[in-house]
Amino acid sequence: MPASAVEFEIRTPRADDFERDVSPLLGAHRLQLQGRGARSAFYLRHKALPRIGLSTVRYGRAVGVEVLAERGHWSVSKVSAGCVAVGTGPRAVPHRQGSWTVYAPDSDDSLSFDAQGEVQTLALPLAALDGALTALLGRPAPAPLQLPHGLQASAAQARRLDQVAARLWGMDEGGTLPDTVLRLHEELALYELLLALPHAHSALLQQATRPPGPLPVRRACDFLQAHVQAGGRGDIALSEVAAHAGLGVRALGEAFMRELGVSPMRYLRHLRLDRARLDLLAGRCSVTEAATRWGFWNLGDFARHYRQRHGELPRAARAAGRVFPTKAPP
Repeated sequence: MPASAVEFEIRTPRADDFERDVSPLLGAHRLQLQGRGARSAFYLRHKALPRIGLSTVRYGRAVGVEVLAERGHWSVSKVSAGCVAVGTGPRAVPHRQGSWTVYAPDSDDSLSFDAQGEVQTLALPLAALDGALTALLGRPAPAPLQLPHGLQASAAQARRLDQVAARLWGMDEGGTLPDTVLRLHEELALYELLLALPHAHSALLQQATRPPGPLPVRRACDFLQAHVQAGGRGDIALSEVAAHAGLGVRALGEAFMRELGVSPMRYLRHLRLDRARLDLLAGRCSVTEAATRWGFWNLGDFARHYRQRHGELPRAARAAGRVFPTKAPP
């Protein structure tokens, strides 16, 4: 195996040794043992790629785990066996086998494993994700990347994450790969993760991954995206969008329908609905606050448009966000 890919296992009966060995890989850990366990209870399998780290962890007994902030990477974790409760007290939410969850690098997280609990984690360094985002956009992102902390992946997202993890774990099982091939596989995995998980730049990525359209449409999209990025929630005249695109209003509408399949104003609505969803998933605000923050003054209309865009009512995203409250954005 090339020096850029290293795989190893750790087995130990001592909790303090396990905390010490796991912390540099997944972030500082504190364990609280519950009940009695076998001597060889603690197990870690780790694969270090040039940028991404993959780990499988199990404790072989009921244990509470506190993962401290300042990890330097986003963690995307799957419960691969048993049950892991996320949170503390009555707010703890059980995550069953097969569920994927996103954990932010600046958040303390409390987990409770049952005796069969096992978690598989992709550790995604901040710089690696930012670099991949810049490559996908073709330019630096207008703001730092923020994934929704505590997001539980949908069934479709979970399938894509399963595929990415399986490829990363198994891509060199038939023998060592050249370093350039290894890095290419890793780069493609980062791209797929950014496209699979929602974040503030998802709309930009959707536009960037489309075949290039006429320059006026790209100008209009850039103008609308900048308007939303700056927190614009008030009405914006279609004539103003058309002026930035260098077209008449009718010609701009026809160009949008031809290239994107939606009108300019519906495209703007989608951008705002995407930002409202991120706020709800992050637990930053109530449904009413999310609606008014992004320019929806009628809650009935907001719920109807939100469901058309995201396939669920806003309160479902808000309920998920309560498990993982995050700091309000600056």
